[in-house]
Amino acid sequence: MDKGAPNRHKCDAHSTAFNDHESFMYADAHARSKIDPNRPGDQVFEFPPSDAYGPGGHTGRFRGFYIDPDEPMKGGEINYKESDFRDATIKAIYRPDGNGGHKLHTMFPQPAFKYNRSPDQGIPH
Repeated sequence: MDKGAPNRHKCDAHSTAFNDHESFMYADAHARSKIDPNRPGDQVFEFPPSDAYGPGGHTGRFRGFYIDPDEPMKGGEINYKESDFRDATIKAIYRPDGNGGHKLHTMFPQPAFKYNRSPDQGIPH
């Protein structure tokens, strides 16, 4: 089936993803359980990884990068840093599917700003 041209992809300061299908699946299942079928329009959920996976550390389920705010260019190349996922959340957005339900529009791990910033950005740890 030809789906046509891909949609343009956007990301915030971080480009993030789930490391595996299972992590994505459990996060989607948890977020879907929160959909209110009586509420029209988009439904947005943000939750800690432990809500989807249970207690424990889950930073290894995600990957991500951002441009180093202290040194954005290094040797003529963009200087990417790995995102730190301590205290991260998962954000899921569902849109109406036209048949009375909702379909996943986007879902991504959202790093905590306090671990992913420059000390010069003026916000105390």
